[in-house]
Amino acid sequence: MTTRTPSKMRIALFGGSFDPPHFGHVMTITAALNSGECDQVWLVPSGVHRDKQTHATPEDRKAMIAIMLATMFGSRVPIQMLPLQIEEKERISTSFDLVAALKGRHPDYSFQLVIGSDLVKDVPQWHRAQELQRIVSFLVMPRPGYDVAGKLPAGMKLLSSPGLALTNISSSMVREMIRSGKSLEGIIPPAVISHIIRHNLYGHQH
Repeated sequence: MTTRTPSKMRIALFGGSFDPPHFGHVMTITAALNSGECDQVWLVPSGVHRDKQTHATPEDRKAMIAIMLATMFGSRVPIQMLPLQIEEKERISTSFDLVAALKGRHPDYSFQLVIGSDLVKDVPQWHRAQELQRIVSFLVMPRPGYDVAGKLPAGMKLLSSPGLALTNISSSMVREMIRSGKSLEGIIPPAVISHIIRHNLYGHQH
């Protein structure tokens, strides 16, 4: 990966509930890192929104993200967790708020938002969407059933994922699997499974 001076650092922001983190997240991070479009990936666990319930505590979600990063990527990979929304949810509740806050803190960095192809059609309805699209570009991760190749508007670039299987794994699907007592092998990193079991998260029963 090309080394850049801090003044030209390109940051890919990957937001989500990570409730819990799973291999779909791992593959998206890997695709962003391999794209050549960014120098670092910053994971941004979401705060508590009125219209979207979270199921694990902020502390457990941050712990599971840290476990995923440590066990799946290691310390040499340029990824970090940015607990900005999860800790300042009243002030930073939208993508526009997040990017504006980060640009204020890092005026010489460029930022991109990582989204799934299923969300492309929704971006124009986001809070202050036109302003957001002027200050940030988008990296789009393909998802099965949402083919946007050749259809993306300006400011959006499709992530190619050679060697990575596309998946529709979601945290809600994983939580339902846990409640149903199904195996999580191959769905969630093993160390994250251990954390879920150890702390009896999502209705897991020993």
